Amino acid sequence: MLCRLYQADARQLGLGPARVVPGTGRPRQGYLHVKDATATSAASGNGYQMTAEDDAAVLAAVRESVELALEAEGPSGGPLASEYLTAALGYYDTSYSAFPPAMLATEVHRTRALVTAMLRAPQPDGARTELRRVGGWLSALAGNLAFHLGDYPAARELADDIWQRRQRVLGEDAPETLRTANLLAMALFKLGDYQAAKALNQDTLERERRVNGEDTDTALDTANDLGEILHAMGDYEAARDLHQDTLDRMRRTLGEEHALTVACAENLAADLRQLEPE
Repeated sequence: MLCRLYQADARQLGLGPARVVPGTGRPRQGYLHVKDATATSAASGNGYQMTAEDDAAVLAAVRESVELALEAEGPSGGPLASEYLTAALGYYDTSYSAFPPAMLATEVHRTRALVTAMLRAPQPDGARTELRRVGGWLSALAGNLAFHLGDYPAARELADDIWQRRQRVLGEDAPETLRTANLLAMALFKLGDYQAAKALNQDTLERERRVNGEDTDTALDTANDLGEILHAMGDYEAARDLHQDTLDRMRRTLGEEHALTVACAENLAADLRQLEPE
């Protein structure tokens, strides 16, 4: 996309190959799979260490590709703007942990503002539906980034809005709806509303297990989060049992070194410390 637009090699734009988690050789995962973002610049494929200025330029180039398409196609956009928006959304997701959260959040909000402006212009029904889908995903990204930045009121507001919309449009059991419900539950948890967080996460976990199975990444992540809530509420035995079961499943399906497995093991250790006799 950007290579064609700017007539440049992908590595010159910092876009390829996929960035990796330092020391692992594995591609970084998008926000859908890893809750904790890493605010470190990654090396590009040619060994060059990306600086903060490089990161900002790469993200700006992604957004500017959409802006240039809108200049060419008009405020309603067209096939090119739609293609670049979809590509931008994919890049934000797959590079989620490669950029400082505040920097990425700024660009996600700017790109979402472009979608909002396009929706104000006349659109064919099909194009409007697609724009709303992209706008919804950008809002979900913005909510997740607000969570990582510690802006829990904003995360709750964004997640609640997207959750309500997705329930109406996609249904209560859609994967996108359930992921947003988990984010909303954790925002409520961080704001100290433990009862609401527990109720929502329990419901979300039951739906995820029923629809997708007990050992999917999202179900395991939600189970781990529910254990955190139980721990915070002082129910250490229930937290221990849930974290132990979840950790066993994670080790089988994700492996010992997966970020979710490591986080769950740390949570289990915290449960066990609380249950140690004084």
